[in-house]
Parts: sequence; C-alpha cells; structure tokens
Amino acid sequence: AVDTDRLYVTGLSMGGFGTLRLLSHYPDKFAAGLAICGGAWPFTAEHLAPVPLWLVHGDQDLVVRAELSLDLVRAMRAAKSRPRLTILENVGHDSWTQTYADKAYYDWLKKSGRRKDHP
Repeated sequence: AVDTDRLYVTGLSMGGFGTLRLLSHYPDKFAAGLAICGGAWPFTAEHLAPVPLWLVHGDQDLVVRAELSLDLVRAMRAAKSRPRLTILENVGHDSWTQTYADKAYYDWLKKSGRRKDHP
C-alpha cells in the first residue's frame, strides 16, 4: 500500500541539488526531503523552510564543498526553520553509501515527514 499523501524526495550530488530545487519550488508536495552532498542558493531558504529536511555532506568532499550545505542550513535557521545537518568526518564525495545504509535516516523520514496537506 502506498500513501500518496506522504511523498518523500532524496538525491545525491546533482540529485541533492535537484532535491533541494524541487522542494523549493513545490514545498507543499512533499512530506520531507533528504539531500546528500548537494546544495542550493541561500535565498531559497524561505521556500524550503516549511519542509522537514535533512542535509548530509562529507567534510572532505572536493566535488561539492560542504560549505554549500552549511550556508543553506544557516539561511534556513535564520528563516526560522529547523533543518537537520550531518557532516560526516573524513568522508569525501561518496557520502551517500554511508547515509543510505543507515536506518536512522529512513526512521526520521517516516517520523518527521508531514502529510503534504497538513503542514
């Protein structure tokens, strides 16, 4: 059975950018999002603010700098949002293997995700 009122979006690298872009354009369509080693312009923080969001980034990422996630989280917190952020120590660009293998992220999605019609 699928609950179509609880849609989640996740992506890694360019898909992490896409996840954040999709959520910023359609915040009411998704229950929650998980963006891994992506980023977004800080001015999108207001649009992302209503969505439960967890960002994950490796501190040694040379492809997409972790500062992109850090800057976005700072902007979202300034917009009164409470995104989660995990910076994985001694991890490069492949922060998705560790993230997608960790049950805690899936548990958080199920627990934190709001129904798209009930903010």
